[in-house]
Amino acid sequence: MARDQIEITLGDEWEELTNADATHVSWQVTSGTMETRATTVANAPDGNAAGFVYRAPEGEADCDIERHFGLPFARRVYGRGLGAGTATVVVAHSDA
Repeated sequence: MARDQIEITLGDEWEELTNADATHVSWQVTSGTMETRATTVANAPDGNAAGFVYRAPEGEADCDIERHFGLPFARRVYGRGLGAGTATVVVAHSDA
């Protein structure tokens, strides 16, 4: 089941923002700074994955995961907090 408008607190480890395959995702950072990356499987991203950095109150609305991350068949999005402390993000996504 996809998460729907849930608030997630991110530390320095990768946390899946989607808890199921998704094609589109929306998020807004409500505090701190986070990095996002996408994968094609339900495994945390490796060091070679391309990602983006967002600071509060930045985010994406109805983001096409494949197109945004430039990764064919991408279905999972992960995030982690950057800098001191944690980041908080509100997430919603659509099932694949």
